[in-house]
Amino acid sequence: MKETCCLVYALAPASMSWDESNLRLNEYLLDEQRGLCIAHDHFADPNGGFAVFHVRNADERAALDQLGPLEGWSVNIHPLIFGTTAVGFMRQSEFTLQRFRGVSVEDLAGEETDDPSYWWKSGDMQSWIKSASNTDARLTGIYGSKLKGSN
Repeated sequence: MKETCCLVYALAPASMSWDESNLRLNEYLLDEQRGLCIAHDHFADPNGGFAVFHVRNADERAALDQLGPLEGWSVNIHPLIFGTTAVGFMRQSEFTLQRFRGVSVEDLAGEETDDPSYWWKSGDMQSWIKSASNTDARLTGIYGSKLKGSN
């Protein structure tokens, strides 16, 4: 198998709470057997989310299909064409902004307002990671040391 990136699109059952669906998606992301998770976000509506994994071998690709905490969800997994490595995925994002909108990440960052919800503007990623980990005691309790940046 040739390495590639895969998009995982997952929708939680309608009966599942937003908090529970976020927790379960994060649990899925933490399993390093699934490859390198390079991007993810949670949906505001419906509950669920997406992730992009850089899978480097057949075992990592097969692990994506082992749903674990996402059992009972509607899950679709799609290999990507141009973002075939973690770096390639990031460069494809930069290319898309530049080619189709004529802007760079730096241009966009310079135009953003000072909104406290923009966690990435604080410049202190480690504090944000610890804060995010601390707000989810169950996830920290289950995975503790697997959460990178949590102490």
